[in-house]
Amino acid sequence: TWTIEFARQGGLHALLCYLEQTSNRGLTLVDAILINETLQCLRAMMNISELFEHIASNPQYIDSVAKVLRIPSAEVRMRVFELLTALCVYSNEGYQLVLHALQDFQTSDKLSNLFAVILEQIKSSAASKHKWSAIALLNSILSSTEAIERRLYYRNILISDGIISTLEKARDDNDVDLGVQIDTFFEDKEHDQEEFLENFDSNDNQSITQAIQLQVCY
Repeated sequence: TWTIEFARQGGLHALLCYLEQTSNRGLTLVDAILINETLQCLRAMMNISELFEHIASNPQYIDSVAKVLRIPSAEVRMRVFELLTALCVYSNEGYQLVLHALQDFQTSDKLSNLFAVILEQIKSSAASKHKWSAIALLNSILSSTEAIERRLYYRNILISDGIISTLEKARDDNDVDLGVQIDTFFEDKEHDQEEFLENFDSNDNQSITQAIQLQVCY
């Protein structure tokens, strides 16, 4: 198709270079519009398996997309979250790339934790669709994290940053799709707690520490 040919002729690389260059400078209204359109183009390209695999196998591409989160636009961030969610559920490799990109972003922008920019979207956005995209990404990251200890670690970060009250407040939007994501978060949270307690080892110091954290945070 023309889309694949466009990518082979350097179109994909050009789009990603544009995103990285633009996210590192002051933005005009035109820039913001073009970035949003560029992200939608990338999402459309990812609907083609060949291009999806190519993007998912290149860490520098994912880093370029994540850097766009510097732009304080709920709409632009929503597009980025959609791309990262798709990568996260695509494969374990995609999940690892998403985590790596978020970790790099946390370090470069000196954020308080791995999920700070995602939580900011939930807390500060007025539109339900913007909150939905952020919670969907969190749920995808958590469900793709195989080790229960690591999932609990991530959940403790989120809970310490006030996600419980934030999600309860978001329920007031009365948006069906948003509500589904919120319910998924709480249901999975309870499931993780039950799974951990079922395998609790009173002779293991790490298990004891995590059990205390559960009591404090949950």
